[in-house]
Amino acid sequence: MAQDTLDRDQTNATPIPNPPQQETIALDDERRVKVLSPSMLVFRRFIRNRLAILGVAILTVMTFFSVVGPFISPYRQDQVFTHDDMVYADFAGIMINDTFRYTIKEGSSLSPGARAQLTQAVNRGQDRFEYRGTSYDLTRIHDEAYAVTQNAVYGYALLFAGRVIPSYEEGVEPAEGFEAALKEAAGDKAESFTFEGAVYDLTYEDREVAITVAAPVALASYNVVNFATAGQKTSFAFSLAAEQTLAAAREAGAAEGSFTVDGKDYRMEVDEAEAMIYDAASPDEAFASLSKYIVQPVMPDVFIEPEFKEALLTAVEEGAKEVVWGEEDPVTYRIRRENLRWNVRGPRKSQLVSYYLSPSWEHWVGTDGNGMDLLTRLMYGGRISLSIGFVVVLISLLIGVTMGGISGYFGGWVDMLIMRAVDVFYCIPTWPILIIFGSVMDTYRVNPYVRLVYLMMILGFLSWAGIARLVRGQILSLREQEFMVAAEASGLSVYRRIFKHLVPNVIPQLIIIATGTLGSTILTESTLSFLGLGVKYPIASWGNIITAVSDVNVMTNYLFVWVPASLCIVITVLGFNFVGDGLRDAFDPKMKR
Repeated sequence: MAQDTLDRDQTNATPIPNPPQQETIALDDERRVKVLSPSMLVFRRFIRNRLAILGVAILTVMTFFSVVGPFISPYRQDQVFTHDDMVYADFAGIMINDTFRYTIKEGSSLSPGARAQLTQAVNRGQDRFEYRGTSYDLTRIHDEAYAVTQNAVYGYALLFAGRVIPSYEEGVEPAEGFEAALKEAAGDKAESFTFEGAVYDLTYEDREVAITVAAPVALASYNVVNFATAGQKTSFAFSLAAEQTLAAAREAGAAEGSFTVDGKDYRMEVDEAEAMIYDAASPDEAFASLSKYIVQPVMPDVFIEPEFKEALLTAVEEGAKEVVWGEEDPVTYRIRRENLRWNVRGPRKSQLVSYYLSPSWEHWVGTDGNGMDLLTRLMYGGRISLSIGFVVVLISLLIGVTMGGISGYFGGWVDMLIMRAVDVFYCIPTWPILIIFGSVMDTYRVNPYVRLVYLMMILGFLSWAGIARLVRGQILSLREQEFMVAAEASGLSVYRRIFKHLVPNVIPQLIIIATGTLGSTILTESTLSFLGLGVKYPIASWGNIITAVSDVNVMTNYLFVWVPASLCIVITVLGFNFVGDGLRDAFDPKMKR
């Protein structure tokens, strides 16, 4: 029964399929041959390296950013942005007048020497002084003002037989009625007489009479008259009347006074700081002010009204720090004392440079210390830094490949001569040379664009020695290969043998060196620009953008100024290094497929 069950199970079981037969391919079948070109092998090895792919992506983005970015940006690399703002600037200065100010009577004069003698006479308490034969009298109005009169010879008179025969000084023309008054006074032997407000003194000597007159010459005062309307000038009569009214009011302890000049009535309000003068015809508007304080605006086209001056002087007397002036649009003015002077600072609309602005929709990365858009300068700076790197590598490759190829192929004395030149270039201190060239170009103020060309040439000329030595070593090992024997047997020229057969076999190593040199060149240029010896304003480069990091304030408070440029340098150099490492591994024949 067990056997029947086993037979039945075997009958119902699913049949097991036979394994597929593998097709036998002949050794000469072309399907067995999987051929990859050398370039494809290098490419496959390269794309297996994730860092290399990352490096390519980085360089693609940075190249697009630096090459295409400046065309997209709406700004120029040297465009300075400004904005209007209210700033506190010097508005006026206030100081106490400590020297006499003179108001000269019309038609008179007071020489500088006479003014010096007047000051000395006041200091000594004298009421008369002489200067070059002329006598001057001082009439004290109050402690800060003096009227100056001049005792001048008016003429002479001869007394003969009861008659008075006058003669006058040159240029003197007496008014009508003067001789009648003179004859009357001389006949009575009077010592003086008054005519038309002037006092004439008579000095008798035998029959001759000397006529002298005490004529007002000037007013010497520490006070200054400031009119409410620009362009007005004070007259001698007005200043004298104002000083006399001020003296009378202070002596009487009154707060007001009045006077009349040239038929016009004026009212004066007196306080400790100054006296305000009002025209009787316009009693609500100040006509002028009289004060020992000098309020001088900074700008010559600015006129300060007497009421505003009064407010400033009141603040000075009270020791206030601010003055608010204006009814409809009040403005705050700040007062600061500096020794014997008060500096008044007021708000003024000014155009300011928009420096160190934080990132915004208008400036995505902000602005630098010159008020320039940082994102735009990063784009232009990337173009310059990459251009310098590529041009320097190209120059060094041209010189290095040429010199190394000739040295390796010919050998002998040619090789010895070129290698000694390479040794010399290895011994040259690169950084001192670059610093010297930068200083020389600074001294001669070389144009920034010409300086850029010189910089690329110098860097390229100083960096070819390593490439020449590498090429020479590779060619020394290749020139004995069979393909070179065949090239020589076929009659090819030396130029074709070197540059058509030998140098192409060195290209993989040159590509690796070029990618590494690009990164180091960008670092060198950035360092030189940071030190102020590389690319100059207004040309932008990543190096001169991060020059702001030399300022501690910028380094700590404005990170957006230098961090983006530093990141661009780091990322670009890393990209070149990743690509260089990937190419080195891809060109290595020992790498597994």
